[in-house]
Amino acid sequence: MIARTARLVVNLAVALAVMTAALVMGAGTSHAATRAQIASIAEAEVGNSESNGGCKKYGPCTTTPWCAYFASWVWRTAGVSPVPNTAVARGVGLWGQQQGLFSARPAGGIGNPEPGDIAVYGTPANASGGHVSIVTAVHSNGTITTIDGNYGDKVARRVIDPRTARSGTDSLLISGYVKPKGLNAANGDLHVLTTVGGQAFHNMRYANGSWSGANVSDPSGAITDTAEAGASNGDMHVP
Repeated sequence: MIARTARLVVNLAVALAVMTAALVMGAGTSHAATRAQIASIAEAEVGNSESNGGCKKYGPCTTTPWCAYFASWVWRTAGVSPVPNTAVARGVGLWGQQQGLFSARPAGGIGNPEPGDIAVYGTPANASGGHVSIVTAVHSNGTITTIDGNYGDKVARRVIDPRTARSGTDSLLISGYVKPKGLNAANGDLHVLTTVGGQAFHNMRYANGSWSGANVSDPSGAITDTAEAGASNGDMHVP
């Protein structure tokens, strides 16, 4: 029993190491994001604007309302998959509903915003007049910090009360939050690695209970042994 437990620990450690290496080398982006990464990427964009041209990497920001372009760009850059496929702000909420990722804000309530979520102003619909922003912090007094693309023609940081804040050309309330899917193990996902014939097979159980399916992580067939060492801060190193 002890040997089996030790092997499981080793396998899980190797899985985390393989996934980390893949991310560092840029070998994959799906299901790689953390909420902290999403928030950090959004925060770093504050100040980009139409006037200084910093918004052009998000989409056609000088000719089209671009808050949805910005939110999708942040998720995509962080490694979230899937990302909204619409430039319509309220359409982001509709997309979230269709994906099963939309969490409605109850009337008079805050809802359950988390860093990395997309806050949607206006009920989900393929209609204009709304706005979207990236939640980067949730505070004990009920307010949240958001990073908003196309707010005053720039990327701006705001601290708002989600119960009363209004935005968009129709001055709409927040209807809810679109949650990023497939976040990594720091957010409830479980990486599992098994070895067969010297090959490492990676599988991942997402936080929603679904599985990615086993894939070969190392096709060389050269894995014969592993070792790990723990650090005092909780990190694990696997050579």
